Amino acid sequence: MQIPCAACAAAGVDRLGLPREGAGSPALCVPCWRSAERRQVHIERAELVVELWEGIGEAEAVAECAACGSGEPQSGCWLCGWSWLQQLREEFEGEALTDELAAVAAFERIATREAAEARVAWLVGKLERGQAALEGKAAGRGRGRPVDLLADAMAADDAQRVSARGRPGAHLRVWLEIALDADYRSGRRSRPGRADTAELADCSQRAVTSAWSRGEKTIAWVDRTVQGGKLSKTERCQTGRWNNRAEFDVRPLHRQDPCAREPFIAAAISVLAERQAHVAELLRRAETALDGLREPDERPDWQQITRRLQLRQAAAATTDPTLITQTARLAQPVNIFSPHLVSQGKYLRSCLYLGLDFSPRKINSPSPPPRVRPNGRGKSGPSGSPATKQGRSGGPQHLNRPRKPKPVWATWAYDLARELVGLPGWEHIRGARLVQIAAVLGKALSADWRAVDVDAHIRRHRPGWSWPQAITFAPAYLKSLLEDAAPTPPDHTRRAPVATEAADLRARQATVRVAAEHRAAAAVPSSANVAMVAWRQQGRRGCAAAVAAVVAEDQVPAQAWPKVRQPGSGH
Repeated sequence: MQIPCAACAAAGVDRLGLPREGAGSPALCVPCWRSAERRQVHIERAELVVELWEGIGEAEAVAECAACGSGEPQSGCWLCGWSWLQQLREEFEGEALTDELAAVAAFERIATREAAEARVAWLVGKLERGQAALEGKAAGRGRGRPVDLLADAMAADDAQRVSARGRPGAHLRVWLEIALDADYRSGRRSRPGRADTAELADCSQRAVTSAWSRGEKTIAWVDRTVQGGKLSKTERCQTGRWNNRAEFDVRPLHRQDPCAREPFIAAAISVLAERQAHVAELLRRAETALDGLREPDERPDWQQITRRLQLRQAAAATTDPTLITQTARLAQPVNIFSPHLVSQGKYLRSCLYLGLDFSPRKINSPSPPPRVRPNGRGKSGPSGSPATKQGRSGGPQHLNRPRKPKPVWATWAYDLARELVGLPGWEHIRGARLVQIAAVLGKALSADWRAVDVDAHIRRHRPGWSWPQAITFAPAYLKSLLEDAAPTPPDHTRRAPVATEAADLRARQATVRVAAEHRAAAAVPSSANVAMVAWRQQGRRGCAAAVAAVVAEDQVPAQAWPKVRQPGSGH
């Protein structure tokens, strides 16, 4: 008879069981009984294992083989021969694994050394390219064109800046890498690479991306011809690389004003000198790492040691303030001509392009024609008015500037600039040249604007605006204000066409009204007009005659028609 299980009842579970060990023993259900048996078996097995280990530890170790009696495994014994083969197999596998690991380590060491040598060669190339640009600028050769390109970028960036506040960014060093990596003859096909530029410019890759965007969109200094980016799997298999580098074309020098970049040449040379010092430090670290990867008994040869010493001396010379000042002084352009992109034979007979001791205005100035005077008194003829002399024109013989038509805004922009400078609150631009302010206003506005309209439009776009205390270049700041405000035609200009159209409409209405009144005054009743009455009577008589003729045609006698045959008449 089943009774409640003792273990389950203690746990609060209603389950029935039987006494397993006879009467008087506690009743257990099947799960409780089996778990108790398993626990007992585990306990007994653990005790047996302990006893066996104790017995093994007390037994004496047998040093000789029971079959051949040898203390070492023998290949001819049937008992210990397997142990001998297994021992040899383990030794062979261990030696093979050791040799494999040694080969892998050797290949890794060779790959690491090749990578270190490639890095040293890359840094040497970068250092030599910067040194060639610095020496070329000092000597007036085309290799120094990257300095001029960077000076152009600095001039364009300075013209776009509203204020000189803020710490200097890394964009100048990034732009220098673009100029150095480009073809020095044309400034095209520059592919510096984001990661390489970040390392050489000592900045983050995010700063490189921002500098590229600023040079492309803000100052329009470069044009991105290849976008670059990650490659697909097919392209990676074909090219063997993961990414494509972006490619830039730098704005040519002949499209810029050489006088605008002249003040920034010294600063560009200073940036190049700082870059050379940084690359030299990177090269020193790379050479130290390469020396650490060499064999203990291997040392650099004499040629490598000499080359390293020369590069370090050249890099140290670039950071000398005296040399930088001298290079900047020698690099000052003496005329407005850019270095030629052709061979020497093509430009040698025209004129030199650098190092001239006279102004380019004298080069381009046309020589005056010979003074031929008419026959008369004396060998050269009598003196007379310049207008009567032959071979001479009435215009100036020496032009201080090239002739070009006046801009469209020259007729009204100067007056607008004078009015704007005279307004209260605009005292900060009174020190600037009037022609610069007029040029900014003329390119952004139209002749319909007035000074009060300009002031009201800017203050409407920027509530609470006031001039800053320190302005580097007031016309550039005014240009940025007008670009941000996006000026539209002023209110009085927008209302003028509407008022003109309304006046024209009223004039046309008055003309039509007067013409209608004149026609009404000249009109008379039709019964009082004799000619009209006669014309109407004549018309009535003609209509009556036509009606009578139609009626007469309809009344035709029956005899006029032939006789119709009738059926059954026999004819």
